[in-house]
Amino acid sequence: MVLSAEPMLRVCTWNINLGLRLDKILEAVTSRRDFAGLDLFALQEASEHDGRTDGIAIAAALGPDYECHQVTAQTVKGRVQANAMIWRGRKVRVRNVDYLTLPRSEKTRLAQTRNSVVVEGEVDRKPLLAYSIHLDIFGAAHKQGQLEHVLADCRNRPDADITVVAGDLNLYHLSRWPSWSKLIDAYQAAGFVDAAGSVRWTHSIPRLRVRQKLDSILVRSSRELEMRSWTLQVDASDHMPLFADLATR
Repeated sequence: MVLSAEPMLRVCTWNINLGLRLDKILEAVTSRRDFAGLDLFALQEASEHDGRTDGIAIAAALGPDYECHQVTAQTVKGRVQANAMIWRGRKVRVRNVDYLTLPRSEKTRLAQTRNSVVVEGEVDRKPLLAYSIHLDIFGAAHKQGQLEHVLADCRNRPDADITVVAGDLNLYHLSRWPSWSKLIDAYQAAGFVDAAGSVRWTHSIPRLRVRQKLDSILVRSSRELEMRSWTLQVDASDHMPLFADLATR
């Protein structure tokens, strides 16, 4: 799809798998045109390497105009697991950075601690609210509750002209089970659409020949938007970076 107007906002979300192949990630963001002019970059499973957060390393690779806020959610086998939001300061004026701790399931020992990075600011002099989220792996009702916690946080913040909730929703499925219809209904009822609804998969397990769409870019706007989405195959994580261009009609 070709947009009829220049994008108001270019967004990317990427689960970078604890930055285990950070060199490949940095190579991609500096050499692939898809990352050029990126305005918002939501990272999940960011970590720390050589005393520096992955978010800061990636922001530096994108250029001097980029800033980052990274918040650790938990430590897994000695490795920091964090969410981060990177933004292009020339386009996105951030006035507040925050984080949101997501509800933790008490029904399984396998439940993990999850959070969301939140930024508030402006784009094109219009209020902007953006989240980088990573939902837990297990439990359909639990994941829906975590997303609804984010949606409730949206309602408790000042109204934004455009709100972006981007990240790894972990919507695993086998055939048609489990159904994520209630979770989808929840964000649609809150006025969000998946800007990457046409993307078929974002995560793969080659040895099992499994491909699934786990990542989304949910968008709500007071203006009518055109949206274009795509992925980029990069040998740097088990997830692909997911992009969306958003333009006003």
